[in-house]
Amino acid sequence: MSQKRYSTDYKLAIVDRIENGESRNSVAKKTGLSTLTIKSWIDRKDQLIQTLLEEAKNRKNTNRKKRYNEKVKEIVVKRIEDGESVYKVSKELGIPYLTVKNWVIVTLNKEPAEKISIPDTSDVIISEEEKQELISYMEENAKKETPEDSMLRSIDKQNEEIADLKKQISELQEEIDMLKKAAIAFAKMIPSDVS
Repeated sequence: MSQKRYSTDYKLAIVDRIENGESRNSVAKKTGLSTLTIKSWIDRKDQLIQTLLEEAKNRKNTNRKKRYNEKVKEIVVKRIEDGESVYKVSKELGIPYLTVKNWVIVTLNKEPAEKISIPDTSDVIISEEEKQELISYMEENAKKETPEDSMLRSIDKQNEEIADLKKQISELQEEIDMLKKAAIAFAKMIPSDVS
């Protein structure tokens, strides 16, 4: 008899039901699962969460539009509430930075998330006044830099400086090598018994 395969999402939903007060026996009767299966999922909750995050991370390799389930969002927001940076979690899981940041804003009700719909450009006709208003809005929001954005910009600048310094070191090393060769060549041309 083949064993049924359940999604990680389903397993975590069952674990959540137990953690929210339902008994194992009750959930087992309602779902047709064995209490031993449910117990093993409860015991492996951390591993299941890690698997769910890995599944979300691996979705970046697909071409379809990414949709993350609520459990992934919940786990990501919890990690940020526990002190991890949005940038670190975003980079580690391969979820776009702004997506993670929006989840945090919506979840913590700091401010409502604005959905910006971008219409087909062939249908867009805007006046010069609307165009200027849009440009000023974009410029105003571009000035609202988060600490993470500032840090990333600083890191990029430092990386550029390091690359320039490495290039200079390489050029200076080439000059040193040429001067050594020239010194050896000149040394060979000078007679050994100059008196």
